[in-house]
Amino acid sequence: MKVLQFLFLFLFLIPIICIAQTTDSQCEALVFSLDEAVASSCPDEVTGIDLTLQGHAEFPRQLLKFKQLNDVNLSGNALKSIPEDIQMLKRLRYLDLSNNKLKKLPESLWKIKGLRSVSVANNKFSKKERQRLVAQHADILNPVDENGDVIWKSKDLIFVE
Repeated sequence: MKVLQFLFLFLFLIPIICIAQTTDSQCEALVFSLDEAVASSCPDEVTGIDLTLQGHAEFPRQLLKFKQLNDVNLSGNALKSIPEDIQMLKRLRYLDLSNNKLKKLPESLWKIKGLRSVSVANNKFSKKERQRLVAQHADILNPVDENGDVIWKSKDLIFVE
C-alpha cells in the first residue's frame, strides 16, 4: 500500500507542484527590458514594460507583439516618432513618452479605446502641434509629469518645458 501511495505522489502530485512553481517564477507581469520581455516564456502575461533611459532612438516594434500591454514607459530615450500601428496595443492604458525627441504623435494612438493617460513632457513639439494636441486630447494627455510639475498651462495651451 505504501508503494502505491509513493507512486501516486511521485507520478501525479510532484509534477503538478513543479508546473505551478515554474509558471509563477517564470512569468512576469512587469518587465524592465525589451530582452526580458522577448525572452519571457509567457508573452501573454506581460502587461507592463519600463524602457526608461535605455537609449532607444526608434520605437521598439517588438512591443507590438505583446497584446496584453497596458502600461508602457518609454521616457528618457531619443524617440523621434511613434508608428501608426501602435493601435495594435488595444489594451494600452498608460503611455509615458516624456523626455524624447518627438515632433508629432500618430492619430492612430488616439483610437485606442482604453487609453487613459499619455505623458509627453519635454519633447520637440512645435507650438502649433502642442496646441493641437491639447485642444483635441486634453482629457488623455497627462497634465503633470513624474515630479508633479504642470506640463501645460491651460490658459494658453502651451506645454511648459
